Amino acid sequence: MLEFNAALEQRGTKGEVNAWAIGRFLAWLWRQPDRRRSEAWSDRLGGRQRYGPLLAPLFPAARFSILEQEQASQAYRVEEREGRRSLEIHFEKEGEDKSFTTALASMTAKYVRELHMSLFNRWWQEQLPGLKRTAGYPQDARRFLAEIEQTRRDLEIPLNRLVRHR
Repeated sequence: MLEFNAALEQRGTKGEVNAWAIGRFLAWLWRQPDRRRSEAWSDRLGGRQRYGPLLAPLFPAARFSILEQEQASQAYRVEEREGRRSLEIHFEKEGEDKSFTTALASMTAKYVRELHMSLFNRWWQEQLPGLKRTAGYPQDARRFLAEIEQTRRDLEIPLNRLVRHR
């Protein structure tokens, strides 16, 4: 959470942090020498509908083109000037419904989150027997944080290790 909060401070919003992380992944994917043709699919990032300004600077030595910029679907292509390799990048509203890999990634992320919350709850229940579990969503998180407050302070755990700034 500390790293995420630091990224929030630097970038301003959760959407910008997500865009930055996706940009880092796409730049890494582009640098892989053994990939001649790649595709990346993503659900849209919040309400963003134009990804060109985010993506184009990631590929300064390549040709960057817009394939589609509709309200629900955006697609871009990056090509080496020599044409030896390309990367297509797609953002789809409700992408989980249209792409198996996007749905699988979403399911995996949700499962990993649940595993993490299980470990998180187990640890806190060892510190405070009888503590009711939390799923971590805002209203319940407020209750949970109030119940662990004194123990958190006693253990000198900074709040920004547990709570996202924004």
